[in-house]
Amino acid sequence: KYAGVIEKELGQHAVIENDPFIPLNTALSQDGVFLSIPKDTKVEQPIHLVYLSTRQAEPYFTTPRNLIIAGSFSKFTLVEDYIGLGQNVYLTVPVTEIKMHEGASMLHIKLQRESKNAFHISRIGTDLYKHSTYESYSIQIGSRLSRNDVLASLKEEEIDCTLDGLVLVNDNQLSDTHTKIDHFKPHCTSHQLHKCIIDGYGHSVFNGKIYVHQAAQKTDSFQENRNILLSEHGNVDTKPQLEIFADDVKCSH
Repeated sequence: KYAGVIEKELGQHAVIENDPFIPLNTALSQDGVFLSIPKDTKVEQPIHLVYLSTRQAEPYFTTPRNLIIAGSFSKFTLVEDYIGLGQNVYLTVPVTEIKMHEGASMLHIKLQRESKNAFHISRIGTDLYKHSTYESYSIQIGSRLSRNDVLASLKEEEIDCTLDGLVLVNDNQLSDTHTKIDHFKPHCTSHQLHKCIIDGYGHSVFNGKIYVHQAAQKTDSFQENRNILLSEHGNVDTKPQLEIFADDVKCSH
C-alpha cells in the first residue's frame, strides 16, 4: 500500500558525506519499521519500537532500518529502544530516517542499552519543514563501543529543534556522539544539551556542530556540554562547534 511513499523517501533523509555505515545498512537491512502519521493526527500514547538482541554462541550483526513520516500538523512520541539480553558480542547498525512535514511535532527518545560486549553504531537523519518541532533525547548506557551520529536539517523557516543527550559509561566502555544541526533558513531555533557521567575507565566523546548558512538570518541557537568524572581513570573529549555565515544571529555554546 505504501510502496510508492517508501520508494520516494527511503535513503533521502539520513545522508552523511563519506559515511560507510549508512550504505552498509542500506545494502544489508532486512528488517525495520515504516511509520506514517497522517495529517492532523495526534497520537496520545507513545509508539515504542523495541529491538532485542539475544544471547548467541557466535558473534552476529543486525541492520534495522526505520523510516518515519510525520504528516502536516501531526503530533506523536516515538521511543526507539535497543536492548541486549545477554553479555555476548554482536554488532548493531541501525539507521533511522525522519521527515517532518509542516507543523508536525515529534518527541523522539532513543535508548541504547545493549550488551556491555556489543558494538552499536547508529545514524539518525531528520529533515524539518516549516513550523515543525523536533525534540530528540538520546540516552546511551550500554555496549562496549557505541557511536551515535545525529543530523538535523532545518530546511524552512520557523522551526524548533532540540538535540539533547545523556551518556553513562564505566569500566572500559566508549561512547562517541557526533551531531550536526544545519540551519538553512531564517527564524529558526535550536537547542542542545549533552551530559556525560563517566566512571571506571569509561571514555566519552562529544562533537556537536551547529552550522548557520548565510540565508539563515535571525537564527537563535544554544549548545551546552556538561561532564562529570567519577574516577581518576575516566576520560572525556569534547568539541563544541559553531560555524556561522549569517550576521544577524544569536548563537552561543
